[in-house]
Amino acid sequence: MKKLFIYITPFAIAAILSSCHTHKALLEAELSNTLSLERIDQPVLIDAENLAALKDKKFSITDKSGKKISYQWLTEGTSIPQKLLLLTNFGKSETKKVLFVAGAPSVDTPRAYGRYIPERYGDFAWENDKIAFRMYGKPLESNPKENAYGLDVWAKRTPNMVVNKWYKTGDYHHDHGEGLDFFTVGKTLGAGDILPFMGDSLNYLGNYTTSKILDSGALRISFELDYPEVDKAGIRIKAKKTITLDAGSHLNNETVTYDFSGVDSIPAFAGIVHWDEPKGTQYINPEKTFATYWEPAQGKDGSIATAIYFPPSKAGHITNTLQHLGSKIYLRNGEKYSYFNGGNWDRTGEMKTPEEWNNYIKAFAEKQHNPIKVTFKNTKSKQ
Repeated sequence: MKKLFIYITPFAIAAILSSCHTHKALLEAELSNTLSLERIDQPVLIDAENLAALKDKKFSITDKSGKKISYQWLTEGTSIPQKLLLLTNFGKSETKKVLFVAGAPSVDTPRAYGRYIPERYGDFAWENDKIAFRMYGKPLESNPKENAYGLDVWAKRTPNMVVNKWYKTGDYHHDHGEGLDFFTVGKTLGAGDILPFMGDSLNYLGNYTTSKILDSGALRISFELDYPEVDKAGIRIKAKKTITLDAGSHLNNETVTYDFSGVDSIPAFAGIVHWDEPKGTQYINPEKTFATYWEPAQGKDGSIATAIYFPPSKAGHITNTLQHLGSKIYLRNGEKYSYFNGGNWDRTGEMKTPEEWNNYIKAFAEKQHNPIKVTFKNTKSKQ
């Protein structure tokens, strides 16, 4: 009896597998990169209202080859999901087909983390796989010699989370192979914070008093910091800041809201400090939407670079003011103002020169201005 052998080409196998994926898909979408730029670890946000087909279901997300794409539901401090955050790569002008497939999602190694630090004067510290930051809490005001105002940046050269480890040892001012804290904040805005700016000076409101984590997962850490009400120039002012950091990014998204009365608006200034003019390298782009500073090398520890980016709709006139590169804006009571700030350490080897840092911020700005377009198959939904 002769045996019958059937040869199936690799292309046919791929088609069969693709058909199986499509059959099991709860939802299909296309993600389009409209820029002729590669986008690595690109965040993609999808409103929960466009994902009704996924409600109460376990699912994974794959590309057309079956490779899983990391995601995180965002509640934004509420009790229900508001958005879905995907993190994936795009080639130049690439459109990527993605499938939302029934089944258990993959368990991702955390690439973002943050928490309140009661053991160290109430710091709030956060990080991702690229960089780390902290803000100072109210208890630090009891130690005037160490008290500082603005955004601190920690240099790290490991994708692992280090906040808990470094605070446990307390020895994070020396590099033991993972990085260190050697950035000087002092009584400045540090790596891109914001303060009221009345009387041509930065008006310190005190360190934050309470914190609330809004989202904490493998891909994003987001939290709120509340600042106490104080009197500045006869105006009672209190502040709330929301800070978000995604995996793979060197920049935070910071949003500030001031609560006050008696005047229509108050001036505020957001900026990055430069301690060593003219030794460091300063840069303001022609459109005056971002500024960078590359500090002089601190011996074997190298250089910290900082940046601040104002989206075009929010940008003011960037100036060099009180040893800060930044922008003065006028804000109404309750108005939310958002911008980006962050840093880089040259010892990671990723960006080793001021020019490379400037190019990173320029590309970051382009990507912010041209978000990934999301189109759902067999629906008219777009975003």
